[in-house]
Amino acid sequence: MSKPDVSFVAGAPVPRVEDDRLLAGKGKFLNNRKFKNLVHAAVVRSVHPHARIKEVKITRAQAMAGVLLVLTGKEYEADGLGSIPCQDICQKRDGTTRYNLPFPALASERVLYVGEAIAFVVAETDIIARDAAELVEVIYEPLLANTDVTCAGEESSPVIWEQCPTNEVFYAMQGDAKSTDDAFREATHVVRQRLVNQRVSANPLEMRSYVGSMSGGKYELY
Repeated sequence: MSKPDVSFVAGAPVPRVEDDRLLAGKGKFLNNRKFKNLVHAAVVRSVHPHARIKEVKITRAQAMAGVLLVLTGKEYEADGLGSIPCQDICQKRDGTTRYNLPFPALASERVLYVGEAIAFVVAETDIIARDAAELVEVIYEPLLANTDVTCAGEESSPVIWEQCPTNEVFYAMQGDAKSTDDAFREATHVVRQRLVNQRVSANPLEMRSYVGSMSGGKYELY
């Protein structure tokens, strides 16, 4: 049996097939869709990696012309919307099920990373929503944070969740450990090197966007 051709996996140029359509103005974007009575939303996000939320002041944002609604984590909790579930089946080092930690769409008590959503502003236009979001004032009490994953498991590191005293929610390992160990043991040369990858992000022409529409008891999400 011949070996599969894997020369394209790394280092080989990948021809682009989407350019003609996009350069001709034939791209399909959510912002091109037109809906009746469309309103826009902006999200107020945390500027701290770890902090207690002492107060969220929304009065100025609510009073701004064109603002329809300002929601905070308190309203989210009151509506009983619960937590965004994690679908991955992961385990701890001892083989038991991973820690199941809450993840609400809007934080109410604490923020756990920079950018976590705190408030949701709905307005008649995108510009009004963004301007109103800047009027939302969040009073924080900064807490100790883990910014280095290699140190997060040390006893001196702050514990982010009481339910997870080691700061390790799950442990994932793939492959055949014995075969790997044998290969290194039999190798003529072994090179040890620590590689640190920076955060990698795609840069789409349109950001991840959603439009919801309710009509005749039917809810559609684009």
